[in-house]
Amino acid sequence: MQAGRLKRVMAVTMTVLTACFGGLWVFGYMYVSAMACAFSTSGKCRAKMPWQMSGEDLQLFVLVPGAIFLALLFGTILLWRKRPDSKSKT
Repeated sequence: MQAGRLKRVMAVTMTVLTACFGGLWVFGYMYVSAMACAFSTSGKCRAKMPWQMSGEDLQLFVLVPGAIFLALLFGTILLWRKRPDSKSKT
């Protein structure tokens, strides 16, 4: 019974961590885009969408955070999965 409670606490904690990381990823992307516009000298500011990026920007703002988010999401899904009891009734 105690192991089930611990698993549930871990699953809830992982869910909250995943949601917070996803929100932080979106907020960080918007913040960096806003700072790029604030310090733009051309007068026209259009922040690139994630699928329009290339090179180092793509890796830093999309690929690495996306991989971390997917790993957290996968861990969350594994923790919420119900597994059959392995207790044998003899």
